[in-house]
Amino acid sequence: MRKLLVFIALLLFLALMGYVAYNFSQSERFGDETAHFIGGHFILQGKRIYQDLQFNHQPLPYFFSTISEFIANPKNLYLFIARQRETVFVYAAVWNVLYYFAFGPIFFLFTVLFEIIKYFFQGYKVLNETIAVYPLVYMFGVVVDTFLFKKKTSRLSLILFSVASFVVTFSLLPLWIVVVLFYGMLLYSLRKNPRSWKYALLPFFVLTVILSYFVSFPHLLKETVINNFVYFLPNSGGKISFLRMILLPFASFFPPYPPQKILIAVLMVFSILSCVSAFKKRLLSKYALVLLTIALTNFFRVDDYSFSNFHLLPWLGALMAVEMFWIKTAKLKIILVSILVVFLFVANGPRLFSKKNLATEYFINYSESESYGNAMRIMKHPRDRMLALPNDTLVYWVAEMDIPTHVLEYYPWIYHIPEYRDELITLFKKNPPEFVINTGLDPIHKEEEYILSILETQYQNLYHTGSPSRLYVLKKRLNTISDEQWLKLKEMLYSKSL
Repeated sequence: MRKLLVFIALLLFLALMGYVAYNFSQSERFGDETAHFIGGHFILQGKRIYQDLQFNHQPLPYFFSTISEFIANPKNLYLFIARQRETVFVYAAVWNVLYYFAFGPIFFLFTVLFEIIKYFFQGYKVLNETIAVYPLVYMFGVVVDTFLFKKKTSRLSLILFSVASFVVTFSLLPLWIVVVLFYGMLLYSLRKNPRSWKYALLPFFVLTVILSYFVSFPHLLKETVINNFVYFLPNSGGKISFLRMILLPFASFFPPYPPQKILIAVLMVFSILSCVSAFKKRLLSKYALVLLTIALTNFFRVDDYSFSNFHLLPWLGALMAVEMFWIKTAKLKIILVSILVVFLFVANGPRLFSKKNLATEYFINYSESESYGNAMRIMKHPRDRMLALPNDTLVYWVAEMDIPTHVLEYYPWIYHIPEYRDELITLFKKNPPEFVINTGLDPIHKEEEYILSILETQYQNLYHTGSPSRLYVLKKRLNTISDEQWLKLKEMLYSKSL
């Protein structure tokens, strides 16, 4: 009876979080997420990521967006974004129900804690971390059960572990080392029954073979491993301090104390208490290996709480999940976690449950992309091309136009890759695209300085609401725009000049 009541509470809570997901469906535009959206869209158009388009993230977030768009078939940009975010909620709900059946009612506490706190870590968006954290938590659960507590593992659990490992591996590159350690611990735990290994390994390899039909693995390794290490990491900001990264969890004990830091501080206290419990049960060496694996989920990614905090999602989910298994045997911890849940509800309630004006949020975050995309859709001819520089991926979806290069987003580190730098410069020298969206070209980069000079001499900057817009039209193409098209553009408040 108690299990049934907890399951009903779980479903009611997920329904409540469904409202929150809807409430955040137009919030906080984020570049990584929109790139996943459009990568998925171009897959539907027949393009192959890594071959036809440059991406430095693992492939599954793009296919996640592909599936979302294919099922929802949105008719406008508002619905396109909303359905993507809502698909994340459904994905999370499925995993949370699975946790309940796999690990017991105690994981209801995990669901409540994580689903509330993830909104401080952008965990409601289509990000690599969001896709990876849920199967990662499942993997931690299976490993803790088998490796730490020596419980028997069913064939179904091993199959799901294998599927989860596939999703983690092809969602987030830095977690590869964690997957390897997990498999080491799991297979060691199953060493007396090696025949069961096939259930933990075969689904992973079958799914990888299926993925290879859609993705060229040589191109995948080139873009997400080689180019990341050779070009992205050396040219993308400051270095991560190894010592600060290792000590990051303990920074939660020092002010200021926002809710997310309080949660991490409580989890750290629990971890220390769990170490004491593990020592008494002669499990300290194994538990230390589990804690090391948790630390590696943040391997050279974040060394403070203010920069790119979404990178902490896997680490946070893993730490929280492992503690659920120790909480099972400690009523005091259950009481403390319950108090923490109430605190998080009270602290986060105004942010999560206050009704947002979604139309206003959409206008602030996405309306400019819609406006430029619709303007180009009015003007375009079948073979016209457009390029958004440095980046505005959503205009490609609205304008329904192809991209003339391999690169969707021209971040500064891209210019260090000779083939993509040369491709861009050659394009503007020999065959400039008919339309360009200038979202912030900076002459500090010589490539962008050159493009700005081309825009000044070969393009006409259209006006919008009486001011220069970001939209540029090739001058020789401008003369082919019909009076009817200009009339439609005028209705959208676009003009050649003042």
